[in-house]
Amino acid sequence: FKPSFSSHNIFVSIIIPVRNEENNIKGLLKDLVNQNYPNELYEVILVNDHSEDSTTRIIKPFCSNHSNFRLIQLKKNFYGKKEAIEAGIRNARGELIVTTDADCRAGNKWISAIASYYFQSDKPKMIIGLVDIISEDTVYNKFQQLEFLSLVGSGAGAAGISHPVFCNGANFIYEKELFKKYKDPLKKISISGDDTLFMLNLKKDYRQEIKLLKSKEAIIYTKHQPTIREFIRQRIRWTSKAKLYRDFDIIFASIIVLILNVSVLASMIFVLTGSNYLLYPVLLCGKTLADTIFMNSILKFFNKKRLLRFLILFQIIYPVYILIIGIFGNIAGYNWKNRRSSSTRTRTWPAAK
Repeated sequence: FKPSFSSHNIFVSIIIPVRNEENNIKGLLKDLVNQNYPNELYEVILVNDHSEDSTTRIIKPFCSNHSNFRLIQLKKNFYGKKEAIEAGIRNARGELIVTTDADCRAGNKWISAIASYYFQSDKPKMIIGLVDIISEDTVYNKFQQLEFLSLVGSGAGAAGISHPVFCNGANFIYEKELFKKYKDPLKKISISGDDTLFMLNLKKDYRQEIKLLKSKEAIIYTKHQPTIREFIRQRIRWTSKAKLYRDFDIIFASIIVLILNVSVLASMIFVLTGSNYLLYPVLLCGKTLADTIFMNSILKFFNKKRLLRFLILFQIIYPVYILIIGIFGNIAGYNWKNRRSSSTRTRTWPAAK
């Protein structure tokens, strides 16, 4: 999509849940104040989820100096990202809700591109935006980029053929009135899934009204997870909501991915035990070829084709990784920003220091 950047008379509310983001929030605030969209047509609502660091002390003076920026404190007995998003929406004046995360960065044409696409695409109910990981020159970062962009590309492809399976709350757009139509749009029974679970709710009624915004001006950039431990925790958190999925498209896709990776892993074991030496290289080569064709298109769009040379190395790791995440994501709890979630009780956030 090529934005026209013509004047569009729609008020946009950017909602950002924040918790312990003193090391990240300044960059995003700077990006949002420098948007080329008229100040009188957008607001930024930052919802503080009981931060324990200097996050609010950074945000308050910024809001004092910019009339379209506001800070809201989440009430004492309310916790988590979903409660923060809901609080933001209750206080939002915009017709269009846009959510992102405090550790993200945005180009100065981000809001303009969203507004342009909304009007030029006949005002879809929901828009899925693209997210990229900020590049760093380490093998660990390159693995994260490949893995993350494979998810982004899969989700984008599915949305592009009107069978959306997941999305990312770091770049997520929908009409405010839509939120009011559902009793529990974010499915608060799960801590994770403020994006995909809402999208799947909407998909039942408005599948053709969920659109993909494929535009370089509208990409949001996020940081990679600094350690392997935090990376695993994040992926377990993402996977934890899978038990709530009832959508055919996402279940079908998940089964295909699981069967393929388990088959590759089993064939690897056959090689080690001497049972069969041919099955593993055949499966690995076939999967690598298919993934190379698929990822080449995605990486070309994100200007990261150089990552393709790492694909073969990561193919060996990936079946083990996907199996571990799939299992632990459904049985294990996790810590997130000094809070503990169990695999069975996800509605509350007991403190975890």
